[in-house]
Amino acid sequence: MIRFRKKTFFVLLALAYLSPCVFAKDVYVATDGSDYNNGTLNSPYATIEFAATKLDPGETCYIRGGTYHEEVSLTNFEGESGDNIVFTNYNDEEVIFDGSESIADLGGTTWQQIAGTNIYKTTITKDIWQLWVN
Repeated sequence: MIRFRKKTFFVLLALAYLSPCVFAKDVYVATDGSDYNNGTLNSPYATIEFAATKLDPGETCYIRGGTYHEEVSLTNFEGESGDNIVFTNYNDEEVIFDGSESIADLGGTTWQQIAGTNIYKTTITKDIWQLWVN
């Protein structure tokens, strides 16, 4: 039979109660990161969507400065009140969510000039509804 001193028992009880706080993790995302990284400050993920899959209630995702072109869907997050998952910018760095997509990301990597004009064309693999220049 294992015997605990009263003081030891209270320390173990306190650790069990605080363990969600102690073991809560922070993950980091940066535009120069990779979703193959481990999500630390020195080895951040590349996408917020991927980082969201690594978080549990009570944890925080720090987003490094930059422009993010992605759609983020948050599903299957359950927790008690006060156990929110927090997404925030890191150290007041400017984070921009830009829902537009680059023509190059849509397959338009080869541009051809239409003969005798100043007009160029390319082929893309997805419908677009807006086009922004510069």
